[in-house]
Amino acid sequence: MFEELISHIHPIMVHFPIALIIIATCYDLFWMVTKRRFSPKRGFWLWAIAFISAWVAIGTGPEHDARGNTNVFEYHESLADIATVLAF
Repeated sequence: MFEELISHIHPIMVHFPIALIIIATCYDLFWMVTKRRFSPKRGFWLWAIAFISAWVAIGTGPEHDARGNTNVFEYHESLADIATVLAF
């Protein structure tokens, strides 16, 4: 069971930064609407954890499976990099 979990770690890890980016965005929007101002201090830790977990998700990607199969993996990797930079 542990080997199966490790072999599927990338799809599992990818969901954390996606959820955290959505939560951090909603959190910031909530405070901007209710308080009519934006304070970067409020959502800092949400964004920081989203950024770090995005790099972990990228690091768990199956590079050996992706090379040479199709061009879709290159777009997938590029979008992951863009999302990580935007979270930063």
